[in-house]
Amino acid sequence: MPFHTFNNSDALGTHDLTALLALLKQKKVTAHELHMAAIDRMERSQPHLNAVAWSLAPQIREQNYYPHNSAGVFAGIPTVIKENMPLKGIPARFGSPSIPAVPSKKTPATIEQYLALGLSPIAVSRMPELGFNVSTEYVTDKAVHNPWHLDYSVGGSSGGSAALVAAGVVPIAHGNDGGGSIRLPANFCGLVGLKSTRGRLVKSYHSKLMPIDILTDSVLTRSVRDTALFYSEAEKVYYNKRLPRIGSVPAPLERKLKIGLVTSSIGNYYNDPAITAAITHFASELEQRFGHFITHETLPIADRFVGDICYYMSMLAYFSRKFGRFVYNPKFDASKLDQLTVHTSHDFMLHKLRLPEVLYHLTKEARKIGPLFNRYDVILTPTCAIPTPRLGMHSPVLPFDDVLHRLNHVSSYTQIQNVSGHPALSIPIGLDSNGLPHSAQFIAPFGDERTLFELGLAVEQSFGSLKIHNL
Repeated sequence: MPFHTFNNSDALGTHDLTALLALLKQKKVTAHELHMAAIDRMERSQPHLNAVAWSLAPQIREQNYYPHNSAGVFAGIPTVIKENMPLKGIPARFGSPSIPAVPSKKTPATIEQYLALGLSPIAVSRMPELGFNVSTEYVTDKAVHNPWHLDYSVGGSSGGSAALVAAGVVPIAHGNDGGGSIRLPANFCGLVGLKSTRGRLVKSYHSKLMPIDILTDSVLTRSVRDTALFYSEAEKVYYNKRLPRIGSVPAPLERKLKIGLVTSSIGNYYNDPAITAAITHFASELEQRFGHFITHETLPIADRFVGDICYYMSMLAYFSRKFGRFVYNPKFDASKLDQLTVHTSHDFMLHKLRLPEVLYHLTKEARKIGPLFNRYDVILTPTCAIPTPRLGMHSPVLPFDDVLHRLNHVSSYTQIQNVSGHPALSIPIGLDSNGLPHSAQFIAPFGDERTLFELGLAVEQSFGSLKIHNL
């Protein structure tokens, strides 16, 4: 069942980020009103969604002040930060009881770029333990629930952020994506989620530690125009000179594109027939409405990629478990990790001598994506091979082999872009038979987020966007 906790007659209404900025400029709402509305919505929704790890509401109310950069273009807009990015003075527990609730000593450069735009955090959002699950569920705590239907998953690992944006608590939220961790929650919650080109935003500390950097920080929003606006403003704070500028994206795409349609995932995980039907119909609409040229394509990635990326994740779990006191907190307690993290870590220990071979093959397979863009402007896939799963399907209390297979199935369309570094945009394209959102994923050449935004704007303008649900 969906939840009906509050109405939309407050200052936030059903507006997206862009609309709220216009209202602020016209003085039809104030920053204080937006923050009080967001806090009220957050507190009313928390018993139903369980999406907040740490609330800043007491400090904001007590001091009658919200921390922000008043000179930033988004000044006055409330937001939330995912639990694996520290905010000075606020604990960052990475979704795990193994990390104590000790206030962080500083805010990293990754989030400084985000906050420099004027966005003001009202909370830290929940995530599954250390980001290894595709559903925000726990062993000893309540799961994060989907505002479209409380019996269903919000995805992971940016699940709390997705729930709060989809429920209308905030118009934009921080997330990060190491294998689909923004795009999958966007898919399950009817949001826009971009995994940007590797290096587009300031890299996090954890990204720099990885032998293959698969982690990208980004945002979840309710409209393509909001995500495009965030990136056009973010590059004014930090610009990677090795990438083309995105710039302002004021209008939808008008030119015709060559689009490669992929309906079979890496590893040949089956598509739910409804997903195949939806993405095929969507591709047909792209041809008929916009005149794009659609060609069926298969990703030229060897099936061994699935095993190799699992091994890579097991390496990350092993190093998190072994060196957590250096990476996360000096008081890190590995004995409190859940069994999914522990079993994933054990997998690496069984085959640790394979690391050089796996790194070689992952890099080799990822390089096969680039040549596809000699033939196509973008690649189109489903974001996920299955409809939004019910809670419990990916619970960390289930047998490890069952969960691992299901994890790979859910992320079978999203993981390769994290290894290759290409940008990938998930946008909602409709509702399934259960009334839950499903999405399409567009993948572009390295550095070409602009085409993704222009195409996304055209799709959104023609098909409409999914709005705040059941508020």
